[in-house]
Amino acid sequence: MKPKYKIKDWLKINPKPIDITKVYPIDLTVKKGWKGESNGQEVPTITPEWKMTEIHKKIKHLNHTMIMWAENNKYETNPGNPGSDWTIPPRIFYNELRGGEVISEWKDDLTFVTKLDRMLSDGKSLTTKELEMCNVLYKFYRHGVV
Repeated sequence: MKPKYKIKDWLKINPKPIDITKVYPIDLTVKKGWKGESNGQEVPTITPEWKMTEIHKKIKHLNHTMIMWAENNKYETNPGNPGSDWTIPPRIFYNELRGGEVISEWKDDLTFVTKLDRMLSDGKSLTTKELEMCNVLYKFYRHGVV
């Protein structure tokens, strides 16, 4: 269902300034980059309080790399039935502690990287082990090296 009026049309019908705090349930004026409607009202200037660090950029790049790897390496589960399910191959590596090969699913790796991304977004820092694991994942999903 389409709205009856767009905001621009509504401003022509009702030219008095809109109180933005009453229109939106969340105060959007404090969000980064949003300037608000400038229909005669004072537009608040926003100073960014948070900047993305280099590590956060690398984690985002790893996330994108993993998605591209999955898209390039997926195969059909049932080739006789086109358009059916797809399977993403797992990551297989040798683990000395377990004494053999270990299978790690792609979705588990992506969940781990997404968790790190959320931690960095919340302003927390990563441990050395987490960064080492990111290096291992990047080597595999970017270059295919285990």
